[in-house]
Amino acid sequence: MKKILFLYVWFSVRGFIPRKKGLGISLSDYKARMTSQVSLMRSMNGKAGFVVFGDSNAENLDTLENRKQLGQGVDGFSLNFGIGGMRLDQWVEFLESADGAFLLELIRTDKPIVVINIGGNNALQMRMAGIPDLFRRLKNLVPDAYACTCPPIHLGFFEAAGIDRDKLRSNVITINQEIQLVFQERTIDLYNPFMDAGTGEAYFTILQDAVHFSDDADRRFRIPIIRKAVGLG
Repeated sequence: MKKILFLYVWFSVRGFIPRKKGLGISLSDYKARMTSQVSLMRSMNGKAGFVVFGDSNAENLDTLENRKQLGQGVDGFSLNFGIGGMRLDQWVEFLESADGAFLLELIRTDKPIVVINIGGNNALQMRMAGIPDLFRRLKNLVPDAYACTCPPIHLGFFEAAGIDRDKLRSNVITINQEIQLVFQERTIDLYNPFMDAGTGEAYFTILQDAVHFSDDADRRFRIPIIRKAVGLG
């Protein structure tokens, strides 16, 4: 009951806490709302049971109902630190900095289930340098975490904007291969289950736009896949 109350309180008050400061270029610009979420949990004598962090497909899980569904049956509170637009390199740099130390300490102390969704923006922005090393560094920082692969995106949207379709597909495949290589059995495959072999892209009803899971797909498919992968299904 307390962990559900926490969610209702958090979603009632978080709008009063600025989501970011300045331009929001770095993850440190979002730290105030992140630490406020943890502070509220601690004020309720709570501990983290399920933690999600990463980019916009992590942030899309940050609704009250999604967090209730993800955390069902977990001994602890459901937290989300997803920030849209962020890349793998930015998350690694944040976690290795003093600003990110609170999150690593939370994970070490509370030992929650940790699910990471990151790498898609590196593919989209063609920022692929050092990807293997960055994933290894991330794994060293959160060794027990699970990592989600990128979904099969709608490449035609980007091709219409002048982005090389084949290069983008190759980038997504590279990101997913590196996740599988580094996280191994703790990889959560969100690519193959949603691939339409006829088009080479995601099934039409899975994504709400070019890259993001729809609310319905989250509830019916993505969250059950994640829960099963981490041993809750």
